[in-house]
Amino acid sequence: MPELDHPQGVWLKPEENPFGVRVLDCRAFCRVMISLSSDPEVARRFTELRRAGGTHLRGAVPANARRVAYPLCYAASRKLAAPTEGPLFHATTMEDRWDIALDGAWLIFARSWLGTPVYRAGVQFTESEMKVSPIELDASEITDPEFAVRQVDFLIKSHLLEAEVPHPLPPGFPEDADRILIYSFKQYGRHAAYATFADTLHLGGRKRFDPDATLPV
Repeated sequence: MPELDHPQGVWLKPEENPFGVRVLDCRAFCRVMISLSSDPEVARRFTELRRAGGTHLRGAVPANARRVAYPLCYAASRKLAAPTEGPLFHATTMEDRWDIALDGAWLIFARSWLGTPVYRAGVQFTESEMKVSPIELDASEITDPEFAVRQVDFLIKSHLLEAEVPHPLPPGFPEDADRILIYSFKQYGRHAAYATFADTLHLGGRKRFDPDATLPV
């Protein structure tokens, strides 16, 4: 793979960052890159979805849905204290790669460019917590249930709780900084800060995590 003509990612050891795990610092790349598509239909669809204001996510269900019953729990935040139905995070530029909406008792996570729902997660709000379970994933796109849980967890922390935390890398992904940078930008756009192969579920101080919970086989 040829070298990228842009700022490179930097590997940080656990003792060199506040998360205590090895991460690739993607900020110098992902915060300056601009998203462009050679397909005019993609740009048209993105603009159309911005005007729709999230209505396309009402009743949306991932295709080929597979359910993962894994509990996630987050400390309450003022932003999510009493959310109303509709968009909780609505992409404003093509560097925002996800839309997240509240549809009844479900959080819907969709690709912002095409409006395709990738995840649907049950959610319950209390005065002190936001509980998330189960997670339904598009099994034709996401094949690893553990990665699905980590990705939903990251999207909640980064897009809804506005925390700068590492995002997970898929199992078996090459440990190549340039490929990781490109993958991170494609997945998360300007919201990609740090990439890691480590378990990300315990990272981020605003989350309450049950270490005894297990993923289904």
